[in-house]
Amino acid sequence: MTGAWIALDGLTRRGWKMQGASVTGTFALDAGLPDGVPVVACGLSGPLPRALPAKPLDGLALQNNWALVPGLVQQDTGATTLGEEARIAGWLRAAGDWDGAICICHDRTLWAHVSAGEVVGLRASLTGRIADLLDEGQAPADIDMVAFDTAVQDGYARPEQLLARLEGAASVSATHGLLIGADLAGAKRWWLGQDIVVIGPRADIYARALQGLGAAPRTAPDAETTLAGLIAAAARKG
Repeated sequence: MTGAWIALDGLTRRGWKMQGASVTGTFALDAGLPDGVPVVACGLSGPLPRALPAKPLDGLALQNNWALVPGLVQQDTGATTLGEEARIAGWLRAAGDWDGAICICHDRTLWAHVSAGEVVGLRASLTGRIADLLDEGQAPADIDMVAFDTAVQDGYARPEQLLARLEGAASVSATHGLLIGADLAGAKRWWLGQDIVVIGPRADIYARALQGLGAAPRTAPDAETTLAGLIAAAARKG
């Protein structure tokens, strides 16, 4: 897309003012949108999600000046992307011919299996949202990593004891570690032996937990990866 347009991420309610492929400004969705400017958006309600397997940007829904990227859904479990599809597209735009597992961790954690340019599986959990309810406002950056690492191993080894262990957790660091460890135990088949990339505001602690379990994940920046996906969607719109 040439000229002025808006890239919009409904998951974080973040927007970019664009001129072609260049960013000219950023804004929060709550500030409103300029009139008459084309918008390419992900993570907004409207188009029905597409059943897997599917490419992350197929099926753009066009309405007036808007192009909406539909979500993806794994029909047997109901796991659905809510803006994560743009991040998947953004990572594939950078990585090229890549197969592996993408972990996107915002207030929920979503795993996506990618093969031959298609998303072939999804798994979602509310790990981040539960952590936010229990952490008393303490940010992940404040976590004591020694306590976190110990709790990850505990949660991973005994996921069936998660609720009891959370009741006795001595710190926010332990709470985060237990939750992520148990989540990774449940998602083991999604990441074990895979090439892994982690995206999102919790990427650093998820990557640390995975490293402690013997994996070798990479991380990618959330905003830049999302924008790359939306630029790719805009190029499809023309």
